[in-house]
Amino acid sequence: MVQMKYFATNEKLNSSDHDDEIEIFIHCDCHVFDWLLTFMHSTTDKPKLESFSFVPILIASDFLKMEEVIQFCMEYVRLNPSVLSVADLSLLSESMIIQMAREIPSKVLLDVSSFEGSFFTRLFKAKVEVTFCDESAKGNKWKRSNVTKKFQKINISCCKHCGKVFSTSNKTVDNIRCRTNARFSVVGH
Repeated sequence: MVQMKYFATNEKLNSSDHDDEIEIFIHCDCHVFDWLLTFMHSTTDKPKLESFSFVPILIASDFLKMEEVIQFCMEYVRLNPSVLSVADLSLLSESMIIQMAREIPSKVLLDVSSFEGSFFTRLFKAKVEVTFCDESAKGNKWKRSNVTKKFQKINISCCKHCGKVFSTSNKTVDNIRCRTNARFSVVGH
């Protein structure tokens, strides 16, 4: 239960008023909970994620505050960006979308940009906010309010060669270089 930090924050479970055994009811798919337990108890060979189980496992690990599993899921998305097109991601929490926006490179998002839906709108919005967020806020627990209060009207562009997103509102546009050393070119504003 140490890895499931949700239980560490539950006052009823941490009080000294209970016996050695506590009954806990968790509404979770048996396959998902079994996967989480297998993950917790495995030291070397972690269980595999599949496109059909990735989202329920991510949602459960977010609820149970299992940071290691969340990172494992984010790595799965980075290595398998096509999962974004086949999984139903509409139930992900705002914090998971923000974390996904932080960890998925812009180039990967551009590769799946042909997909439509409210999830992708939320993901791209979070990516823009995270990209232009104050450097000091990146090390702290990121909250949407930290960023949106600092936003003013800005124009953004994206290099069609490397996917680098940048603000065209500042004076440094002439100094920005493409990561692929191609002639810097703009996809759109």
